Amino acid sequence: MMAPSETSVQTTNTRKTDTSHSVGVKVTTKAESTGITDNLELNPWYFRTVPGILKLVQLLFAIICMGCGSPVVTSYTNFFMFVVAIYFIITLVFCIIYFFTIKKLLPKLPWLLIAIAILSIPIQRRAK
Repeated sequence: MMAPSETSVQTTNTRKTDTSHSVGVKVTTKAESTGITDNLELNPWYFRTVPGILKLVQLLFAIICMGCGSPVVTSYTNFFMFVVAIYFIITLVFCIIYFFTIKKLLPKLPWLLIAIAILSIPIQRRAK
């Protein structure tokens, strides 16, 4: 945890008229860290890296696939829409995790292994 920090602000306003006077205001604030969001920060530069660009391309393809398969007429398109929607949500969750650097809050989790395992499930099912 971070140590509490103190901030002091002192302002003095002086007006010159017939009678001169000054007003001083002193503000003291104390900020204490909760320890939860110390490592939480925005990382918009992640989407300029190759994995970030690939995640955005996945989201774009999922939106296109949902648009093309949207009139669910047969059971095949129903299953197709289900798979596309699930993987759209999973990819969106990973984008949020990397954008807000939530992975730094839980460093003991193997994030890359989790992503590979979740996104390789359809390949494993198709291979059987």
